[in-house]
Amino acid sequence: MGNSHLKQRIAALAQDKIFKDAHQEALKKEIERLRRVYHQQNLDKLAASDAEPAARTEKQLLS
Repeated sequence: MGNSHLKQRIAALAQDKIFKDAHQEALKKEIERLRRVYHQQNLDKLAASDAEPAARTEKQLLS
């Protein structure tokens, strides 16, 4: 294998690493976004379940 070929191979591997690192970073950001969405949905469910008894009590008082 010639020196030129090795340099080309190193350059190709470096490019591949840059691509993989960028892809990995994008995946990390997406995982974090999905965690935030999941957390917010759980908070929304808790808020809705906490509000339900109050709404039921208000309906009972009005009847």
